[in-house]
Amino acid sequence: MMKKANEKQSLYINRLSYTLYKLCGCENKKIIIFPDEAEQLPADMAEDMIKELKQKIYKKELENYVFPYLYQTDKLEEIKSIKIGQYKKIEKVKPVDTTLYVVTTDGEEYRINGNSKLLIGKTESSLQQVYEALVKAINYDKGVRLYVSDNLASISVKDQERDTYIASIIEIINAIIEIMGNKMPISWDNKYKPEHIVKLQIYINERNQDVAAKFKAVMGNAQQAQDFCTLLKAGQEHYFGLTEKE
Repeated sequence: MMKKANEKQSLYINRLSYTLYKLCGCENKKIIIFPDEAEQLPADMAEDMIKELKQKIYKKELENYVFPYLYQTDKLEEIKSIKIGQYKKIEKVKPVDTTLYVVTTDGEEYRINGNSKLLIGKTESSLQQVYEALVKAINYDKGVRLYVSDNLASISVKDQERDTYIASIIEIINAIIEIMGNKMPISWDNKYKPEHIVKLQIYINERNQDVAAKFKAVMGNAQQAQDFCTLLKAGQEHYFGLTEKE
């Protein structure tokens, strides 16, 4: 015998359909699916309907609360939440020609190419400056975040005050990313800009008042708003020791 939708599913379908009805301007009552109707659905079809209604609500909310406020040149870009890489202690660093061979205490080796873009924190640096920063980290027993690719080496030496601040901004960024369904508006020149990102406030207000209050506070401070956008971009490009995978 085919399993029918249970009470929890039917009530949820009713609530979602009513939410969609309101988002559509309360003009079409046929959108509403009443519990007794939902109870007649097969259980697997009920689950599919829940997913479909959620997606329709998400699209309609974007249509109502996001798109009208974006710049016409903006697009919604798929993005990932940001994870902060672990600090590692440096065992040794050895320069060979235009390459630095860096070994961490967990035995992992990094090769930093002197011809790639080199960053210490937010500052573009020379290979010599990176070498000196890593040697200093060894001497002072400080942890370092490293991200190394063919074209980029990002070095971040542990700084408790800065780390606490960055972590607080990233916490808000990730909350916004989740609310936005892993999409964020990006400008035509591939940048996240405070004057564009702030336009999300109306949508965030509709979804989560606590996050909205934190977001408003950050966007109301020029430096924090810029740092929000810088870290958002950095997190997607693995700059500043922020990595998707650690």
